Amino acid sequence: MLLRSLLPVFGFFSLIGATSTKAGDSHASVQQAFGVADLRAAIANARPNSRVDIPAGVYDLGNQGIRIEDKRNVTIVGAGEGKTILRAGPSAAYILELAGSNYNLTVASMSLEGATRLEKNTHGLASGSDRMNLSGARFHDLDIRNVAVGISVVGSGTGYCDDVQITNNHLDNIQDVIRNGVTSGSGYGIHNDGCSNVRIAGNVIRNADRHSIYQASAYRPDRPRATGSVVIEHNLIIDHAKTSSLHNDWLVAISVARSSNVTVANNEIVNPYHDAISIEDPPQEGRSYTVKNVRLIDNTVRGGHGADVFLTASGSFISSGNRFYHGDSQTPSAPVIRRDGAGVSGRLISND
Repeated sequence: MLLRSLLPVFGFFSLIGATSTKAGDSHASVQQAFGVADLRAAIANARPNSRVDIPAGVYDLGNQGIRIEDKRNVTIVGAGEGKTILRAGPSAAYILELAGSNYNLTVASMSLEGATRLEKNTHGLASGSDRMNLSGARFHDLDIRNVAVGISVVGSGTGYCDDVQITNNHLDNIQDVIRNGVTSGSGYGIHNDGCSNVRIAGNVIRNADRHSIYQASAYRPDRPRATGSVVIEHNLIIDHAKTSSLHNDWLVAISVARSSNVTVANNEIVNPYHDAISIEDPPQEGRSYTVKNVRLIDNTVRGGHGADVFLTASGSFISSGNRFYHGDSQTPSAPVIRRDGAGVSGRLISND
């Protein structure tokens, strides 16, 4: 008889399908597929110091994502990219939503897929509006596609966000969604707003419509917890903003906005359709931020269609070992720098 159960095993929650065998064949087995309800229950009921193993299969969530809420020392892991697939409908706000306070949370080894044509800003794995704190987060080996926002962590508001690593993920077709003539809030591959002690590394991001990596509000004097550095390194970005619905000045592949203590190193940006890297203190926001100690180290930009570096922040910023290849040239040349607002007085200082 086939059984459907959620089994707590030695501190782990496992979605384990029962098996049946054919008469006369003791080796043949068929694993029962678990439904979405079982998946939701496994994550909702995961206790501290537990692990949720999600078997291979396609889990159609419809337009209701799964909340990961108030978890402590919990690991949620699939059978691998392309094997465990969580699929959302065109009007889903989230596939996986971070809510409440989560400490030492890992999400890994699965695919998160939105609809081919989105009707809403679907977020793959993201902090929702019902958030308080996030600390000790590890998000890795995820395949995320057909969403408006891939991975987003946010430390604004009354809570805090600290010690986050977003590594070795693959993101593709990160769409912008036009609403009232604008695409704000969509087209972001990896997005960090206000989280400290963050490492974004080893990710491959293709065809993100607005920002492949958007770093905002790292170190703010008015937020005492936000004192750690942010490192963005060894990421590969391909065809940034190739399919953007709108063409404006802000479609930058790696954007460092209103942030300090940020290192952007050893990234490769191939065929960006707009600017490659920015250091920003956006004048449109009408606010003053601390923007200092931003370093660009050993990055490569190939075949850019816009500027190599876009500055709207004043001050001096270290630029060392970067290589900019224009057109089909095999020889690097000086960067093309675009400036706006306070960035007119901004400078890149080489210490090569």
